[in-house]
Amino acid sequence: SPDTRAGLSYHSKVVHHLTGTSTFTGPLAVDEALEGPKNPSGRNKLNIALPPYTALSFYHRLQSPFAVMASVIYTQWNTIQNLVLQDVAGVSPTLDRTASLVVTIPQFYHNTWNISVGGDYFATDKITLRSGIGYDQTPVSNENRNVQMPDNDRVVIALGGHYQASKAIGLDVGYMHLFIQKAHINPPAQVTGFEVANTSGSVKAGADVFSAQVTWDIA
Repeated sequence: SPDTRAGLSYHSKVVHHLTGTSTFTGPLAVDEALEGPKNPSGRNKLNIALPPYTALSFYHRLQSPFAVMASVIYTQWNTIQNLVLQDVAGVSPTLDRTASLVVTIPQFYHNTWNISVGGDYFATDKITLRSGIGYDQTPVSNENRNVQMPDNDRVVIALGGHYQASKAIGLDVGYMHLFIQKAHINPPAQVTGFEVANTSGSVKAGADVFSAQVTWDIA
């Protein structure tokens, strides 16, 4: 209807084929007892599929200077189970030579929900004020949270506004704050050839996001 609309969208997964370089340095890299090149550097490879997601959104203009809206997003993060890095420079598990290693980092992501609600207040014909709140689940499991991605569930609040300067030009500003829950990090030991890393700690974080945009309608 003129005052109500809803939308449903699906975004398929996107596969990235990433490459880079890896260099092994330090005392072991120059150890004369090791066979092979002392400072190997190769072309690393990583294939990763960013997940598909489905989004449902709703908007309704009330019989007053207010409008309400909501969205629900379901993301299939379980496409990411392990990160497999190929051709990583390091020391072989037997500590007798330098080598190009295959490193597997367990992730075991799970599917998540993102839920948000918000509202518009039409102060004048030219000025609209906005606010909203949302809850975003993390795909990271407590058992496999690592220092590369110490993520956790978060609550988000947002404020903003729109000013229609003319028929063709509109200005938008926004502010968003993320309250991220404290995350404990104690994953399985990370094995990289000869090296074994054990991690135990915690992370507490938050974020502030400021945005602005200018819309110019040339139609």
